[in-house]
Amino acid sequence: MDTGSSGPQAPASSPNQPPRPEVQQASSTPAPHYNDSRSPGSQNQQPGPQQQPGSQGQQPGPYPGASPYPGSPQQPGGPQQPGSQYQSGSAQSGPYQTGSGPEANRTGSGPGQSQAIPQPAPAPGFAGPATTATRADARPERKKRRTPLYIALGAVALVIVLVVVGFLVVNTVNKNNYGPDKVAEDYVAALSKGDFAAAEKIAPSPRPEGTNLDLLSKEFTDASSAKVENAKVESSEIDGDKGTVVVSYELDGTEYNVELSAKKEGRQDLFFDKWSLTGPALNVISLDVPASDGLSINGKDYKAKAGTTSFAVYPGSYDFEIPKSKWVSEASDTAAVNFPQAFAPGDEPSNDEVAPTTLNLDLSPTSAFQKEVQKQVEAELKKCFDNKDIKPKCKFIKFDPTEIPVGGSDKKLSDLAKKDTAKWEVKDMPKVKADFSSGDTNTGSFFTDEPGKFDFTVEGKKQGSSYFSNGNTLSVSGSVKIDGDKLSVEFFDF
Repeated sequence: MDTGSSGPQAPASSPNQPPRPEVQQASSTPAPHYNDSRSPGSQNQQPGPQQQPGSQGQQPGPYPGASPYPGSPQQPGGPQQPGSQYQSGSAQSGPYQTGSGPEANRTGSGPGQSQAIPQPAPAPGFAGPATTATRADARPERKKRRTPLYIALGAVALVIVLVVVGFLVVNTVNKNNYGPDKVAEDYVAALSKGDFAAAEKIAPSPRPEGTNLDLLSKEFTDASSAKVENAKVESSEIDGDKGTVVVSYELDGTEYNVELSAKKEGRQDLFFDKWSLTGPALNVISLDVPASDGLSINGKDYKAKAGTTSFAVYPGSYDFEIPKSKWVSEASDTAAVNFPQAFAPGDEPSNDEVAPTTLNLDLSPTSAFQKEVQKQVEAELKKCFDNKDIKPKCKFIKFDPTEIPVGGSDKKLSDLAKKDTAKWEVKDMPKVKADFSSGDTNTGSFFTDEPGKFDFTVEGKKQGSSYFSNGNTLSVSGSVKIDGDKLSVEFFDF
């Protein structure tokens, strides 16, 4: 007997099966169709024994009331197989059975007709095909939605870690390679070499405006008898954007410390601090440089302009010397200087103000100069006294016979003296002393050191008469002009 006909459902052939109620004809709604031979969710089911038409059915498994799979063939009236835990894909259980036969994918009793069959609730712990599919589909979607969030959180955490690590690395590199003490190492290296010009570029030192920097050159510092040696960085402190570096050094065998001020000036190489240093205040040597034939400093020739010059100097010894010439004796002076604010190790930094060291190069004339000036003065005096007139020939001679009254008369000597009979005679030449002008060896002056004497006589108009004045004091003064090896003098009129 064929149990899969599409007509009215036949009664069960087994006496043990209860009669199946008649299914009412429903609207023509096609049942879901599956390409696989198994229904959705059947992956966990074990296939039952092969069924033959008219043979016995399967015993429902341990999940009573499980939803039947649409389109599964059903053997009406067949006995159920006891002991089977899973339903086969070809058996249905429960009070409602689907049709079988050519239209097995449809329910109902009529051709092409289907009737929605109420489904009982699934047993606890078992979900029907729809529920199983929904959960399986939902889980990947939840995982997929959370993956970008995890990636974003991981990226943020990585960025934070990188920032923290970068901050620590930058701080470490800053401290070890870009701190103010590292800049100071270049400064002390230049200091130890006596290259004060290079040290000044690294850490410029405060100095009075207008000071001369020529003596920072190695040309003059290398020949110093007292040099800066063994300079090194002792310590450094940073307070925000400011800092202090302590440098130690030896000068003429004595150890000193001095402070450098540091200031942060921004960044370099994108991430690292840039520090600038200010060196200690410099000492100043003030010198009246004469306009002489030459000047040497620490044995090296130096072309200096005449006048007062202030030299900014680093610690050391500086010997100034004007070499001897025909008219100028050798002149020299030495200045030994340190940083004004240097202090001994263990002491507090000094706050002493910069006080210029003044040198006096006393330019003294040679004996040859003195003799030549005296000679020139006497030669000029002879010109003044080569005079037959009653009036003085040179204005510096203040003796004027024309104004002398003649005793016993109301007339003056000019009225009684015979014309061109006067005689001026130097009895003792005055002794003069000459020197150079201040800061200049091209000019000088002379003055009377020991006065001289002269006599004056004149014949009178009256025959046999004469007038005279003997032992008159003679003093002179004037200027000296030096032109190489030649000298000339000129008397002052006063």
